[in-house]
Amino acid sequence: MNERWVEFGDQPPVPSGDLRQHDSSHWRGRLVYGLRSLVMRATHRQPPTPLIPKPDQVKRLLVVQVEGLGDLVLTEPALRALRMHYPHAERVLVAPPFAADLFAGSGWGTITTEDYLDEIGHQVPPFDIVIDLTNRVEIKNARRIGHSSIPVRIGYERAGRGVYYNIPRPMPEITVPTRQLHTRLVSIVGAEAPDEIPRLPRGEDRLRRGRAHWKQMKLDKPVVLMPGSNYPEARWSIDGFEKVGRALQNQQVPVAIIAGPGELELGAELANRLDVPLKSGTTMIELMDLLATAGALLTNNTGPLHVAGGLQTPTVSTMGPAVPWRWWPVYDAPSIVFRGGSTDRVGDLTRIDPLEVTAALLHLIE
Repeated sequence: MNERWVEFGDQPPVPSGDLRQHDSSHWRGRLVYGLRSLVMRATHRQPPTPLIPKPDQVKRLLVVQVEGLGDLVLTEPALRALRMHYPHAERVLVAPPFAADLFAGSGWGTITTEDYLDEIGHQVPPFDIVIDLTNRVEIKNARRIGHSSIPVRIGYERAGRGVYYNIPRPMPEITVPTRQLHTRLVSIVGAEAPDEIPRLPRGEDRLRRGRAHWKQMKLDKPVVLMPGSNYPEARWSIDGFEKVGRALQNQQVPVAIIAGPGELELGAELANRLDVPLKSGTTMIELMDLLATAGALLTNNTGPLHVAGGLQTPTVSTMGPAVPWRWWPVYDAPSIVFRGGSTDRVGDLTRIDPLEVTAALLHLIE
């Protein structure tokens, strides 16, 4: 996959050592969650495994995925499989507020927010199946699901939350990609994804809007730099982004900066250094329009990386402390990852060479 680009960037390291999905990266957290799991199992009786109804018997389907932007993009193959498996059912997705714009035009069905889970026990007619695609250790939503009257409840067991499902599944090893975590769960009901490549709606209206945005900024298919990340330790240095930006400018390649929420100061500093336009405060639709019509994206291991990939935009990204096998980007468009040549599961951002990153971007847009 993407064989044409393997000469650039790094490849996932060879798996070794303890590959289990622990509930915490710190021993104290593991102890706390281990105790919680023991208490939950001691105080809750595991419900019997139900029969899964045939597709034409399912009238209402509920799916829960309340994690971050990248997680939600990686849910798309599973959602597509469910949409094809239950074409006539009412399909409801509980997700963060931005999900409605992210999947607009996908044909999924109703997309609502977490508060909806307070109502699921009183729905008339009730849901036939709920699939909780959330794979973190939070327990609030699992409890809401467990206390509902939904006859088939599917989700991953983490730190005791599995007692609230009547079809719980253990978390796979960390070598299993996130997109497969989701497709494995939906396969329990017989929904099989034709492939596991996440794809987001990319229509003519989106392309027209995106080109109009860039035209207003006097740009055409620029290389977009997004230097931010929710986690400071996952950010490649702003100096690295600057060196790449200057090298691109020396090759007459247009460059633009997009800053996400909480990243305005970082984005503004980079834009000032390069004397290029800064786009900030974008809505999800605007971000998708811009990324769909960009020449390529350079960013860290962030949600926008997966949005761009899902929109078939070539990407170059850095990956530091993230588990590489879980989060390695695989999309229809080329996705090149730099980890500083690390053979360990933790990448070394300090060893990433801006000249190599520039060379990869130039090959993507040639």
